[in-house]
Amino acid sequence: MKTTHYIIGFCLALALSACELIGSIDEIDPEYKLTDENVITDAKSAEAGLNGVYLSWRTYRIGWMRHLLDARTGAENEVFISGIDGFADNEVTDDNAGVEMNYTALYYVVQNASALLENLDKAPSIPTLTKERRAEIVGEAKFSRALARLILLRQYGEFYNRSSAFGIVIYPNNLSVKGNVSLPRSTVEESYRAILADLDEAIAKAPATNEHYRVSQLAAKGLKARVLLYMKEFAKAAALAREVLSQAPAAGYSLEADFKQLFENSFLSKEMLFAIYATAPNETYNDGLWNTSIAGPVSSKIAAAVAPNDSAQDKRFAAIYIDLDPTMPDIVNNKYHFIDGAAGTKQDSHYYLRLAEMYYIIAEAEARLGHMAASRQALKDIICIPRAGYTTAYVDAIPDGSMLEMILRHKWMEFVTENNEEWFDLVRYHAWDKYPIAPYYVRSDRHLTLPIPRKALGGNRELKQNPGY
Repeated sequence: MKTTHYIIGFCLALALSACELIGSIDEIDPEYKLTDENVITDAKSAEAGLNGVYLSWRTYRIGWMRHLLDARTGAENEVFISGIDGFADNEVTDDNAGVEMNYTALYYVVQNASALLENLDKAPSIPTLTKERRAEIVGEAKFSRALARLILLRQYGEFYNRSSAFGIVIYPNNLSVKGNVSLPRSTVEESYRAILADLDEAIAKAPATNEHYRVSQLAAKGLKARVLLYMKEFAKAAALAREVLSQAPAAGYSLEADFKQLFENSFLSKEMLFAIYATAPNETYNDGLWNTSIAGPVSSKIAAAVAPNDSAQDKRFAAIYIDLDPTMPDIVNNKYHFIDGAAGTKQDSHYYLRLAEMYYIIAEAEARLGHMAASRQALKDIICIPRAGYTTAYVDAIPDGSMLEMILRHKWMEFVTENNEEWFDLVRYHAWDKYPIAPYYVRSDRHLTLPIPRKALGGNRELKQNPGY
């Protein structure tokens, strides 16, 4: 990685550490701060701006939310970090430190991406920057903005209800914020439209293939398939997920044969559609206590519930929590097994999007459309393989009325502790199907969203709190 990465990352870390007050969203300035005196002047400065967008993802202020929501679901054993208060009981308050940090950090990503895009727009001709590379930078930046907005929407908005007024704040014309201007929340539908617009441009302009810690057209398609599922556009979600799977080999993506090896390869795994770059010693991603994070009570319960029989274990669960290295007693979660190593060695990452998710999107979407044969086939394609260890007879024996539940539970086994998909799946199932999630999965289903931070409300008089807080 270039020296530029270190400089921008260091500045961003300082800015986030110094941010004691959230205030108005409009005061969250992009940290690499492209101004009239510091504009994009050549290819090098354009790439530095894009690196700033990527680096804004590599902060514990985003990554720690995985620990917090895992405490809510029982996905992992509760860890003691800042902001954990109230999560296990689903009684988070609007002054929660973890919520404040996370909300602000996600808007930093949005602002960094928006500022880069604006400065590219201001410079129709940039020396040494080719037309092709310029378009790719736009596509990569728009993917990051879409992903950050999607995370904001599903954590702090009613993402499961397209008719809801409780979306996220989107600055007019997608510009970065300038000045202290109060803005209301967009509706959920408006929020989705903004996210889809960015993803469509990322699909059109991002590199056709890329490193697994950078954005490609296929990564943008994969994220769009997830968005379409959230929007209940089931036929479109399944079709796009199939397109991703069919195009994956040519673009350099495929499933890992060994589940544990997937995470040993970390952000370089061929299965990663997008993961965070992290190497020792200066570009680590210190986002939590993952090495010592044991399986939570609900994850253990689900592993037993989906196991093919009483004498067999779910192979994915065993690979992560049971098949441990006795020479490394401090490592009890094989998804995050790196410790500080020599310069240039891989470190633990944040897995935002994996190819495996496409199979689960297809399986759920087809089941919701009543296409049970297609749903079963998609589930077979991802769990009736050696790394999961199930048989086609196992899937065929699942009653039609239990398919959605089994898809949810196998998806839990696949992605537990990676990106909180299990919580957002529970939210959707509960909101759409009246599927009971308490007390089997969570202690309380009182809140399906997190609160908007109190300090954000104080800085933006147009911003409304979520219902129930």
